[in-house]
Amino acid sequence: MASLTIQDETPDTSEIPKEVPSLQGVPTAESPKRDMASLQNEFAKHLLIAREKTETIRAQGAVGMMARFEDVKRKIKDKLEAYDAIKSLKASEFEALTQFMQKVKEERSRPPAPPMKRPEGLELSLIGVALFSGNEIFSKAIRSITKSAYSHVALLLHDAKNEPNDPEGWYIYSANGSASQIMADRQLPQVQLEKWTTAMEGYDGAVWTRLMLFEKPAPTSDIVTELVDKYIGLPYERQLLIMLKAINRTNVEGAGHADSAFCSEICYRFLAASGVLQDTEVPENVWPKDFSPETDRLKLVGAGWGEIAVMKEMAPKATKATKDKA
Repeated sequence: MASLTIQDETPDTSEIPKEVPSLQGVPTAESPKRDMASLQNEFAKHLLIAREKTETIRAQGAVGMMARFEDVKRKIKDKLEAYDAIKSLKASEFEALTQFMQKVKEERSRPPAPPMKRPEGLELSLIGVALFSGNEIFSKAIRSITKSAYSHVALLLHDAKNEPNDPEGWYIYSANGSASQIMADRQLPQVQLEKWTTAMEGYDGAVWTRLMLFEKPAPTSDIVTELVDKYIGLPYERQLLIMLKAINRTNVEGAGHADSAFCSEICYRFLAASGVLQDTEVPENVWPKDFSPETDRLKLVGAGWGEIAVMKEMAPKATKATKDKA
C-alpha cells in the first residue's frame, strides 16, 4: 500500500533553532549553574526529538504525527522563553528561586500533613487585598525580579461576626507557607486561610491593604465560601518554568497545571471567578504588583480600588552599633 502523504500537514520548522542556545550571560552562582546545565540537556533532548519527528513526517506523511511534533515544538519554545527570562536575572535572584523550589521538592519527598481546610462556622465576605514586602531571600528576589515594592499578595476576607473595619474579623487567603509550618507542622506551601492578627504577628516585613469599594452588591458569602473551599489546600507552584516565564509574561492560557499555583495567580483566579475582576490576563503571568497602584493593571467590575493603607512598616535594619549593644 502506498504511504499516505498529507501536503497540508508539512511541519513548520522555522521556530526550531539549529542548535542549543549558548549559556553565555546567564547567572553564574553554583546552584543556578547546575540548574542551567540540566535545562540545557533537556533542551538538547527536545531538539533531537523534533529533528527526528520532522524527518519522519516528511518521509511518511503520517496522520497524527503533526500533533506530537507541535507538542515538541511547544516544549522547545518554552525552553527558549525560559532562557530569555533567566538571562534577565541576577545570579542571586535565580539562586533564590531555585533554592525555594528545591526546598519544596525535598519536603514533598516526605509524608506531609493533610492539606489545610476552612474552619467551620465562618461567614466570609470579600473586602480587598493585602500586599506584603518580606525580608527573606525569596521575597527580596521577587521584588527585584518584578521591579516592585511588593513580593506577595493575599485576598482580604472578613467574617460577618465582626464589623468590616475590625481587623479581629479579618482573614487572609493566599498561596504561601512559612519555614515554621514546614519544619514543625509538616505543612507544605499551599493555599491557606489564616487569621489576619496571626499573620501580622509572625510576618517579617511590611504590609499594606487595598480595600474594594463596591458600587454593586459584593459577592455573596456563599460564593466566597465556595471559592475558598475550591482552592484551599492547593500546593504552591511546583514548576520553576512557569515562574520564569511569568517574568516576561509569556505563559499562555492553560500553560500551568491545575494542581499548583502561586500567590498572585490564585488571587486572580478567585476574583475573576467571583465576577469582581475583568478576566483579561493569563493568571500565570500576574504578579503581586498588579494588585497595587504601581501598575493598576487589573480592573474591577462593579467596584473600584480604594487607597492603599500601611498596616505594618518594615522593621529598620539593625546597625553595627545596635548589634553591639544587644
